Amino acid sequence: MRVVGVDLASQDARSALVELELVELARAELEPVELARAELEPTELEPRDGTVRVTRVLNGCSDAQILAASATAQVIGIDSPLGWPEAFVDFVRRQQDGDLSAEEPMDRNAKARLAFRRTDEAVLATGAGRPLSVSTGFLAYVAMRAASLQAQLVAAGVPVDRSGRTGRVIEVYPAASLRRWGLRQQGYRQGGSALGAAADRLLAAAPWLDVGPHRTVIEGSVDCFDALVAALTALAHGNGRTDPAPDGEIYRREGWILLPSADFLATHPLRPTHPQRPGDPQRPTHPQRPTDHQVS
Repeated sequence: MRVVGVDLASQDARSALVELELVELARAELEPVELARAELEPTELEPRDGTVRVTRVLNGCSDAQILAASATAQVIGIDSPLGWPEAFVDFVRRQQDGDLSAEEPMDRNAKARLAFRRTDEAVLATGAGRPLSVSTGFLAYVAMRAASLQAQLVAAGVPVDRSGRTGRVIEVYPAASLRRWGLRQQGYRQGGSALGAAADRLLAAAPWLDVGPHRTVIEGSVDCFDALVAALTALAHGNGRTDPAPDGEIYRREGWILLPSADFLATHPLRPTHPQRPGDPQRPTHPQRPTDHQVS
């Protein structure tokens, strides 16, 4: 499995990309005792049976580089809103057409509906923090780029479903993922020692993750660190370990932030999860390989 995490910014210089690849070790690489255990317990996978490697880190990336990395990735996790609040889009359309009513309320609740999407409220309700508004602040510039990037991905044959229920692109929120994993580090986005501590805690929590020579840039760049968290969330989704998004056209328009399971880092990605039983809540489907589908 190969996944990509993107910390998207409005400018290339402040964007970052991390690629992860799940590598299964050949049986010849196992120690005799481990090989014997694997033969006796074929359903149990030990950490030595495979690792997740950081194969590429881009500290600064263009749309073309994101598209190239996404071409063969099974999941692409993008840290950016993939859509706008439905109420905001409708409000702007009616304002342009001169259809706003003089009696239309503009109280605090009405403004909140214009500022925040349904997924923003859902993330807040989980205790994972309040996502920034895509319609009232600087994040709008990032979302504009994300909208263009989505169109480019579709044109390149990468299916996009902003709810994350299908396709290969998901919306992620690194701060919320870290909170889910109990790793939220106060002030890490300011860089320095707080960022280094956040990186150390994350890597210690995922001993199966091999960052290789990329550790220095991950510890030194908040953009690369967030891209790594985005990639790990994408890996969780590829393993069916994210909360399922609700079904509905509005979520496919607004976008939906996918949150990883709290115990994902503590469970080796090669270790099988329990199969879904009839009547269980819907789980995210495993994204298909690029050659398994046709773009509609």
